[in-house]
Amino acid sequence: MKQIQFALEDLWKRKWLSLLLWLQCILLLFIANFVIENIKDLSNMKQEVNRLTKSEPIYYFYDLTTEKQLDQTLNQPKHLDDYKAIYKKIYEKKDSRAFSLYTTTYPFDLQYFEPNLRDVIVEGHQVYIDVLPFANASFYDFAQLKLSQGRYFHQDEIQTTKQPIPVVIGSGLAASLQVGSEFTSDEEHYRVIGILEENMSYINLAASKDFISLDYAILLPTPVLEDNTDYYALLSGTMIPTSNEQEIRDTMTFIQNQGHVSFVYRDLSKQMPYVMEDKKKWIQMQLMLTILISIFTLISITVSYLQFIRKYMFELGVHILTGATKNQIIFRLCSQLIILFALANSVVFMILHRFQISIMMTVISCMILWIVPIIRIRKMKIDQMLRRKS
Repeated sequence: MKQIQFALEDLWKRKWLSLLLWLQCILLLFIANFVIENIKDLSNMKQEVNRLTKSEPIYYFYDLTTEKQLDQTLNQPKHLDDYKAIYKKIYEKKDSRAFSLYTTTYPFDLQYFEPNLRDVIVEGHQVYIDVLPFANASFYDFAQLKLSQGRYFHQDEIQTTKQPIPVVIGSGLAASLQVGSEFTSDEEHYRVIGILEENMSYINLAASKDFISLDYAILLPTPVLEDNTDYYALLSGTMIPTSNEQEIRDTMTFIQNQGHVSFVYRDLSKQMPYVMEDKKKWIQMQLMLTILISIFTLISITVSYLQFIRKYMFELGVHILTGATKNQIIFRLCSQLIILFALANSVVFMILHRFQISIMMTVISCMILWIVPIIRIRKMKIDQMLRRKS
């Protein structure tokens, strides 16, 4: 304990140099977390791609609608019935398994939610939360969702307009709402029937290469569609799992005959190789940059740490003259680095809410950074230490 006390005193005496070392340790831990999470993300994506390609084909709509078409139809109420007809053709026919990955943001009354929610926007008396307005059973299977409490939507709830509307919420909202809780927006009344497990997510390979978290999202069984824009947005995100490609062709023909939007259908499995290649290149570029930054950061920490030790070499020599052993001196020096990394870990944990990667990086960094000081203390004679008074 005496050596730890000396280590704390050493850090305080050179507080500005200690601050620099501490900031460098924080940077190193953040970089390590960033690299590992990217590698894990790529691994998870490969697993998700393999899962989706093993199932039956999933077709998605690729949007070729021009700005001219949208200008002519989206703001024309007379075309609303045509959009409704397309919607019914896809979603309301018997045995339809279509779902939409369209997401939007709804304003809910703030009084029902904790004031310090993450990943949401608060304005006045309202909180804006991401919503999947058509999270039916097909979406449940597609995303392989798991619930920690409650249940998912029943079939008779998918097209219902009864109040309160049943919803499933992400795990991050469970601090505010429980199964059975009710809350409102300006015009609607909702009741929570289920809560997702933590870290539930999905990936829209037709539009993105990143996983989309559902921790702070709300899933609805039925979209509220009021105008042409709502219908167009929902249709643009349509996914249809089916082995009957002719069914998709017939749907495309029906859409084209309406003349308001231009979609072509594509097999999601054909898109996956391009997404994977793009993801690999992106992660490889990130890894290259972060590894270079990590090397320079580690070198910078090493230089700063050795400079820190050099300033204390005379005091360490005096400490040995008063009865301390070299092992005690080494423990004193090593404790300085442990204290700095412990403080750095606390900052990283408060921001990222995880510590496994940081602890692992701390152990590796300390083992590397201790090598040179230990060798120097072992080989340096007492007279050499005393001649280094600054």
